[in-house]
Amino acid sequence: MDIPSTVISTLRLAQSVMSPRQSASEKRQALYNAIAGQKISFTPERGERIELHLRNCGYDEGENETVLSVSIHDPQRPEDFFNLETDFRYHYTMIFFNDPREVGNLLVSELYFNEVGPEDFRIELCVNSADPPTLQLAFERVETVMAQVHSKYHYFLRSQYKQYSDEFEVLESFNGTKTEYEVGSSIDTEELIPQPFCGETYGWSDDDVDLLDRISMSYRAREYIEYVMKAEAGGDQFFVLN
Repeated sequence: MDIPSTVISTLRLAQSVMSPRQSASEKRQALYNAIAGQKISFTPERGERIELHLRNCGYDEGENETVLSVSIHDPQRPEDFFNLETDFRYHYTMIFFNDPREVGNLLVSELYFNEVGPEDFRIELCVNSADPPTLQLAFERVETVMAQVHSKYHYFLRSQYKQYSDEFEVLESFNGTKTEYEVGSSIDTEELIPQPFCGETYGWSDDDVDLLDRISMSYRAREYIEYVMKAEAGGDQFFVLN
């Protein structure tokens, strides 16, 4: 069972290809011409083909920030859009945001989600760069995360949440005007370890997952359950990257 490693590109530090003499409007047009209109399509481990389209970008010269607007067509999108946003943000956090090389120096500072239809939605990424190759990298992160959302690994996480979430409790506290959430449970993490011969349930072969993998997955399952429960308690206020 592959649990993805974090890949942070050094392209982020690359010098912008745009001349500093260009006006802000020229920079915006140059960025649009360089990256807008790109498409990615792929078939995840579980489900049908997903299509991504980088439709637009907007450049803020003062912040040196670019907003990418990515439309997504996902035939297996869950009916509850909040679940999709929660799962996407969870995997983005695990794959990219928690990497020590990016903490305090984020490539993507904000994510915004908009539901368009039963199989369609849009994500806007606020990217701390105006470098076209780096913006391309940010666009490709959407593919990486969507592939994880529809993986065997994620199916296991969601199944554990459905089975064990009743044994967890969300505790709220207040720090000034900010609400903070903690999740408590008396459950032993060992109970979350996938057992031998359960591979058929989650879609993998038992030979693919050794004991160390199973133990690691139990800790990831606990993290996922706690994350989802905090998201459900806090709603949009919980969904803050920085």
